[in-house]
Amino acid sequence: MDPIAAEYPELTPYQFASNRPIDGIDQDGLEYFPRNFETSLIFGDFAKPKSKRLTDKQIKENGARMNRMAITGTAIGTGLGLDILSGGRFSTFLGASELFSAFEHKSATTDEAKKEQSQRAKNALANSMLNFGLGYTFNKMIPIFAVAGKTVLNKMERIGIFMEELKLANPVKNQTEAINLINSSLDKVEDAYSGIKKAPGIPDGNDGRMYGILDKKYVKTLEDGTQIATTKGQRIVLNTDGSFKIQTKDGSKTLFEKAGVKK
Repeated sequence: MDPIAAEYPELTPYQFASNRPIDGIDQDGLEYFPRNFETSLIFGDFAKPKSKRLTDKQIKENGARMNRMAITGTAIGTGLGLDILSGGRFSTFLGASELFSAFEHKSATTDEAKKEQSQRAKNALANSMLNFGLGYTFNKMIPIFAVAGKTVLNKMERIGIFMEELKLANPVKNQTEAINLINSSLDKVEDAYSGIKKAPGIPDGNDGRMYGILDKKYVKTLEDGTQIATTKGQRIVLNTDGSFKIQTKDGSKTLFEKAGVKK
């Protein structure tokens, strides 16, 4: 039982370190003691023979150095995390801050002060360039890491997933909705599994990514209202009720068929 339980009626007498076991130490059952490297060295020494224990100076110096290293590591890890989440913008922001800090508003008057001010400006400029460089690197590399972290599938596998997306989608009621469904479903699959960024507008050549119905000029309307859309590899028959068929380029084989909304 806690020997000083009467002084803390709000806490159970069976608690440890004021109910803070993660960041606290309660070696003797008395007061909560914050956990850091210095206190860890102090309490760690209790298990050693007196002849091998650290001196107070060694504990203070070693603990302070280890605490600084832990704080620095935490700061670096936090900075890297923010950079990853922001796409390098955090380092760019720090670089801009360092750049502005290089130009102090008040100029030094003595030679010694001028020398110190000049050194501070050099350090700030160096840090600024470092942060700008880190920001640029993260901005360029993160999209590569993002693609590398994805599962890239071959074209036939992606077509299979695309067909399944269309199969599970709700029926649509007209040709415009059918085109939107086809395009959005294909973009979703290609974004997730092709590893290739979508080109703006109509891409030149074959970049390895599948594209849907890119423009109205690829859609022909027949006399009965049926529309025939063409992509690089398929022919799509769009009916006025929202139903559609995806066929081979020459129309000889139907690869997928989906009904529209029943009226």
